[in-house]
Amino acid sequence: MDESHDSATINAVRICLIVMILIGPVALFDAVELPPAQSLSDQPRSLSDTENASLDPLGDIIKQMVERANRQDDAGAELQYEARLITTIHSLTGDKVTKTDRAVYKRYPLEGQLYEELIERNGHPLNEKEQREEREKRRKFMHQAREVSRQDRKLIETNDERQVRLGSNLINRYEASLVGVEKIDNEEYWKVSFAPRRRKQPEKTRLDKMLNHSRGTLYIARQDYGLRRIDFQMQNSVRYLWGLATLRHAEGRLEFERVQADEWLPKRFDFDINLRIFFRSKRQQIIREWVDRQVLAR
Repeated sequence: MDESHDSATINAVRICLIVMILIGPVALFDAVELPPAQSLSDQPRSLSDTENASLDPLGDIIKQMVERANRQDDAGAELQYEARLITTIHSLTGDKVTKTDRAVYKRYPLEGQLYEELIERNGHPLNEKEQREEREKRRKFMHQAREVSRQDRKLIETNDERQVRLGSNLINRYEASLVGVEKIDNEEYWKVSFAPRRRKQPEKTRLDKMLNHSRGTLYIARQDYGLRRIDFQMQNSVRYLWGLATLRHAEGRLEFERVQADEWLPKRFDFDINLRIFFRSKRQQIIREWVDRQVLAR
């Protein structure tokens, strides 16, 4: 794959990942898993009249979810952990996998920010050139992080997709409805569907276009309002790079896990994207898995 195609693919994936902003505390640029088999007890169920009468209004559920996520973000919860992050990218022709790339990163806090250090590619340690490149990347990251700290900002600025956070401007784009309650691993979750509002929305950036064409489902824990899962799907294609690239289709699942009371961190993200770049079609399945997560000394 040549460098221009790699760059365009990364941009397309980045656009897909902005759906993650619904969780508030987690920085973007991460991926989702194939749905696990469900037992009969795990099948979604409709709410009874009694539950409907006693259920928190949907607006309050969303408000509580946002407030919980913002508290976690403000506390820097993920900065208290390190983990290995495994990224697998399957390139497909039709439904046949033609190439698989796998990279392993060490994800850890560095200068008050989350950093992903590449440590392995396709089962092999980095060669000397890759090690030099990684050292330079880390040096630049540390410099940026120190600048951010001096300017009393919270995040390293990267691009418009990564800077967006949960807020009224985002929430107001969608219409939501409470579908029912679903049991996952013996815990109940509100199942909330969302879809773009029908009125015309602003489209000043690639992010705007992605948001305005995506719908999906949130799974919110009844116990503590933590976001367990997001399923999403683009309804229409999105053009970017001055029309030279088109994201034809994207769907995926983002899963999070409760690592301790009131702390929900990324677990696994899966994406299936279909894009056309410079008159060439490309389909990829992208998986990001957090493994071996450990609490750092406090």
